[in-house]
Amino acid sequence: MTVVRLREWAPGSDPVRVVVNAAGRVDLALTDRLHDETLPRPYATARAGSALDAICFADDLARALLAGSPGAVIAARKTPAEIAAGFVGRTARLAFLSPTRFRVAGLDYLLPDPFHLFGGLLDRWQGLGWPEQIVPNVRRLAAEPERLQVEIHRDGPTRRGFVGVVAYDLVGLSAEERAAAWALLRFGEWRGVGAHTSYGCGRVRLLRPGETGERARSAWAA
Repeated sequence: MTVVRLREWAPGSDPVRVVVNAAGRVDLALTDRLHDETLPRPYATARAGSALDAICFADDLARALLAGSPGAVIAARKTPAEIAAGFVGRTARLAFLSPTRFRVAGLDYLLPDPFHLFGGLLDRWQGLGWPEQIVPNVRRLAAEPERLQVEIHRDGPTRRGFVGVVAYDLVGLSAEERAAAWALLRFGEWRGVGAHTSYGCGRVRLLRPGETGERARSAWAA
C-alpha cells in the first residue's frame, strides 16, 4: 500500500479526475481499469492541506501517479501486517473525519452501525487478496455515538454523510475476534469506510483516550 501525494489538485475539485488523468499520462490501459465499474477501485483519496493523497492498493497505479503527476511524492508505504498491527483493547473510538455514508439497495444509509462498518471493511480487505481475516461477530458489538452530525462532502460531486465520533465496545467478542476488529479498523484508517472513498468520503481515524477527534488527521500524517 502506497500513499502518493499529488500537488496538482485544487481543493473542491474532482479527486477521481485528478487520479485518472495523472495515471492516463503513463498508462491508458490502467485508466480503463479505473473506469470499470464492475471492479473495485484500487485506491482512496484524502485531503492533505492543499494537496491530495491517493492511497494506492496497486503498485502499478502508484508508479503511474508518481510518473504522471508533476511534483508527486511518496507520503507513506506500508505492508498489510504493518497496517494491522497495534494495540488491542475493549473499546475502539473512531472519528469520522469526512462525510461518510453506506449504500443499501441503492439508497443512502447514514448510520455508523457495526454491521455496515465492519462488513464493508472485511469485503475490501478480502477484495485485495490480503491474508485471511477472522470475521468478528458484529451482533455482539455495541456502538455509542459521542458526537454525530450530517455534513456535505464537496470535493467532486456533492454528497451528504455523517461525521463525528463513535465508540465501539468490543467486550462481547472473543480475543481472536477482537484482534480482527482492531485490524479492520486500522485498515479503515487507510482504506476509508463506506461509499465513494475514491472521492475522499469516509475518512476515519482511531482516537486515543481523551482525544476529541476535532484535530485528527490521516494515520500517515500523524
